[in-house]
Amino acid sequence: MTVGSLGDIIFKVSSSEVETLKNLKKSGGASYGKHNLHCGDTLLEFTGRDAGSISFDITLCSSLGVNVTKELEKIEGAERSGKVMRLILGKSIYGKWVIVKHSVNYKYFDREQNPTVAEVSASLTEYL
Repeated sequence: MTVGSLGDIIFKVSSSEVETLKNLKKSGGASYGKHNLHCGDTLLEFTGRDAGSISFDITLCSSLGVNVTKELEKIEGAERSGKVMRLILGKSIYGKWVIVKHSVNYKYFDREQNPTVAEVSASLTEYL
């Protein structure tokens, strides 16, 4: 069962495959301009919202039905190409995002030195 997606990176859970997010963090902010008045107080003006950010972790594990190398290539390819992707979690659409940074902790390899377990941390920025 698909539980969400980031472009063509599919988050899913089934009896044969598990690829889900953990440690999801979302943040946002606003921009303000300052107007210094002669001999007066400084006034603030709301000038818009800042792009949001999201970070999360994924454990990719071949024993849970995930092709670790293929999924890592999707993440790295999206980051390097600046691909704009829609983030969907459950029935909620969170808008358009780009991967701005990722890191991979390779845990285990098979006898041909292909990764079998990797922990990925990804940072996204909202594409306004």
